[in-house]
Amino acid sequence: MSDLRLRLTDSGLTWLGLLVTAWGVMLVRGSEVLGRPHGWMWWLLALGAGMAGWGLWRMARWLPEASPVATPENPAPDRRRRWGLLCLLAGVGIGGWGVLRLWPDIHDWQGTPLAWAAALLLIAVGGWLLGTAGQPSRDFGPGLLRTDPQPFPRWLELLLFSLILLLALGVRIYRLDEIPPALYVDETNAAVDALYLLEGRQDSPFATGWYETPNGYIYYLAGLFKLFGANYWTLKAASLIPALLTIPAVFFLGRYLYGSLAGLAAMYLLAISRWHMTLSRWGWNELMPPLFQTVATFLLIRGLRERRALDYAAGGLISGLMIYTYLSSRLALLTLALFALYWLLADPDGPVVALNRHAVGLLLFALAALVAMAPLLTTYATNPFLFFNRSAEISIFNEMAQADSWQPLRENLWRHVQLFYQLGDPVGRQNLPGEPQTDPLTGTLLAIGLAYGLFAWRDRRRGLLWLWLVVALAGGFLSELHVNSPFTPAYVVSPNSYRTLSALIAVVLIAGDLFSRLVRSLAWIVPTHIPPAADRWARASIGVGLLLMPAAWELPLYFGAQADSGAHPLIL
Repeated sequence: MSDLRLRLTDSGLTWLGLLVTAWGVMLVRGSEVLGRPHGWMWWLLALGAGMAGWGLWRMARWLPEASPVATPENPAPDRRRRWGLLCLLAGVGIGGWGVLRLWPDIHDWQGTPLAWAAALLLIAVGGWLLGTAGQPSRDFGPGLLRTDPQPFPRWLELLLFSLILLLALGVRIYRLDEIPPALYVDETNAAVDALYLLEGRQDSPFATGWYETPNGYIYYLAGLFKLFGANYWTLKAASLIPALLTIPAVFFLGRYLYGSLAGLAAMYLLAISRWHMTLSRWGWNELMPPLFQTVATFLLIRGLRERRALDYAAGGLISGLMIYTYLSSRLALLTLALFALYWLLADPDGPVVALNRHAVGLLLFALAALVAMAPLLTTYATNPFLFFNRSAEISIFNEMAQADSWQPLRENLWRHVQLFYQLGDPVGRQNLPGEPQTDPLTGTLLAIGLAYGLFAWRDRRRGLLWLWLVVALAGGFLSELHVNSPFTPAYVVSPNSYRTLSALIAVVLIAGDLFSRLVRSLAWIVPTHIPPAADRWARASIGVGLLLMPAAWELPLYFGAQADSGAHPLIL
């Protein structure tokens, strides 16, 4: 009876905190957005989140983990490992030759792409042959309750996965010829560069193009034009393809971190996210980094937990290739580096033991990333202007210098807190101007998840998503607050949903985990006389009811008010 009383207390505290947080979220959404918000509403939101986060932290004493148990890779035979090491050395050697070949003149690049591709292949094959790297981690953190949980039915998992993927495809291609109502300057300039390649212009794939956009993305766009023709639909496919691939990638990462139910919930929330839908239809490169970062993070974590050398190698290669897409990939690389450091520092056995355990694998990850990045890094090293120019142009520090004050940065930081709850992106091509980027339920779960992460900081999954969110948002709050153009006076462009899109992946993973914990906790507090089938149907009904709320909010808003708003500035 005492155990049941404990569970009821913890669950009651959590659900009460959720209701208070939701109340605060709705009050904040309804308060004035242009002036200073009523402080008590934000304090109410924070109080509810703290209450629910504490309840979840207490709940971890009796709610079993749903994430899969790590299955460490078995060591490969010595002969195979020797071949793997030779392949790795050959890949590094060929990659180094490519750098030496490009260094005198980056425009003399003919012959290097094939050698670079061979180096990447050798790194991947070397990781596969090597089998293992270092030692496996014990778990995500200390004190995680591991039992034999009732498995999520595989047939149901596959069915829901397929339905969510179809939903994601449907809402992204429905009325694609009408929404958005125009092509934007970024799309057309990238398309022109891609057409120049098809017409025979000899641009290095390791150089940069319009506004220092890496040519790797331009070659990708040119390849789509070559296959499907240079038309409106192909241009939109350039962003739709990575957008759709990100959705199952989020499922697999969420499933590995928190279990099947959390993975499906995160996948669903991303599928119907108005933020993601909006940018999915804009044929530009901002959809690439979230995909690459999600896959690289999955491989890095699995490598750390299961010492799989191929995961380390493939994760490093994907991380390195990410910088050929969009400038925000630099923040994604920073997130991965900080997470690796945090993983070591938060190890229950201490950072020294953790470093001895993972040094080989992390070295392999870093080496693979360096080989993949090396040609573009050579371009940046020989012409630093290409690396710094765009970031310097849009930096918030320009406005701080003009104002001789920290006020622009403080305002930008606050606007990016408001991004989720009160004041969304004001630019019409990226949002219904001013509408918060998350629906009320996702915003509620995000606030509680962040509070829970502070209580459970030794659980390295929590630190990962905190780092992911904050570093991704830096792409917005370190960017310009206003922009001037020849056609308009100073125009407010903060908070920026375009440069911070990767933060959305952390948001849905946090929300998916919270949803899973709330629904699974109900199974541990129901009276014993309730038949198991009735219990499962009741929990399923609660879960479906909760998840219908974001779709009922986001889809009508996107295809209604946002589609009809007419606020689509073509000049930004």
